[in-house]
Amino acid sequence: MCALRQYTGGNVLLVQGGLFISTFNKTLGQYTPLIINLVQFGAIIFGIVYLQKKIGKKPAFLFSLPTMFVLNFALVVAMIY
Repeated sequence: MCALRQYTGGNVLLVQGGLFISTFNKTLGQYTPLIINLVQFGAIIFGIVYLQKKIGKKPAFLFSLPTMFVLNFALVVAMIY
């Protein structure tokens, strides 16, 4: 899972997200990595507590990969424009 996170760009999202937001709002850009981590933490808790029990591990994993791809692609497009 750690290697998969590296390949999908989870850490880049934290670094570049803060830089991207700081071009619009300097103060918010400083706290963006913290906000992103809190959102990820909430999503993980939701996934562990609710989704894993409801649909199982494999479908949740197979759903998360395309979701991460779409969100990372949207970040790239937003950074280009």
